[in-house]
Amino acid sequence: MARYTESFNTANSTTLGPDLSWTETNGDLQIVTNRVGIVSTGVSNRARADSDMATDDNYAQITIVDADTTSTNRWGVACRFSSSADTCYVAFHGDGASVNNTLLQTVEAGTVTEQSTGTHTKATNDVLRIEAIGSQIIFYINGVANITVTSTAITTGKRGGIGLRANTTGLVFLDNFVTGDLALASGHGDIANTGQAPATVAFVVDGHGDVATVGTGSTVLDTVVDGHGDHAVTGITSAVNDLMVDGHGDIATVGAAPSVLDTIIDGHGDLSVLGTAATILDLIVAGHGDTAITGTGSNTLDATITGHGDIAVTGTGDATLTLGQAIAALIRYQLGKRRAVATRSRGIRS
Repeated sequence: MARYTESFNTANSTTLGPDLSWTETNGDLQIVTNRVGIVSTGVSNRARADSDMATDDNYAQITIVDADTTSTNRWGVACRFSSSADTCYVAFHGDGASVNNTLLQTVEAGTVTEQSTGTHTKATNDVLRIEAIGSQIIFYINGVANITVTSTAITTGKRGGIGLRANTTGLVFLDNFVTGDLALASGHGDIANTGQAPATVAFVVDGHGDVATVGTGSTVLDTVVDGHGDHAVTGITSAVNDLMVDGHGDIATVGAAPSVLDTIIDGHGDLSVLGTAATILDLIVAGHGDTAITGTGSNTLDATITGHGDIAVTGTGDATLTLGQAIAALIRYQLGKRRAVATRSRGIRS
């Protein structure tokens, strides 16, 4: 899976670069002071980065780096760009009537079709991002979804690109281009569900990341498949539901902090039930520790499974007697009582 970046940090030139190779599919763009500007005026200039992603579900991102507010100007970003044609989904800040209008289009072999519009007050350093996820196309501005459409017009295309339009040169500029796959099978990336930004729904398959459901941040539903992380349910932070699959961590249920429900699968830790502190219910599976029942301290009910320790019943503690010793002491006590009774009986008869 892939992710590519372009800095445009190079000498002024009508050839885009230097980090990626580019094809200008419509109009003419140029590098001006380490930014992208236009050469051709009055047309929708488009260019694609000639680096393929692994999938057709991909995104592209660009930053507006000028303060221009001319009503006819547009700043755009494109995804699912064909490698051989002027075909892509492209979204613009500015629709030709106002810079504060937004626009999402399909371009099919150079033919442009408007899909949907929106509004946003344009500002310097606005970050534009477009994503194609199956039939859902989403245009984000500064991480917030601005336009969402369902479209099957363009189903393939593994490249990202940019768009720019103005009637005068030297006014509109873009910088800091990023493009990549949305679903990374190797696990080093993000996948988003309907209406969710990748930062909200993030999934790493190899276990080195986060998974979340629609409407829930990845910090809320956090799981690491290899066991070195956390697991929570919807609405519960990972600090509350914390699970280490390899046993070196904690497990809790909804509404209970890990310090309340604390278990170590390999036996080197504590086990408790909901509402009971781990220091109260303390179980070492390997047998080198304590076990207790709810409401009884672990130093009160002390049992070592391997037999190298003590056991007591609810409400009593015995830090000195092992189970065998306790039984032997009980037998001796009962025998002593019987002897005492027998002795008194003989005294009375004599």
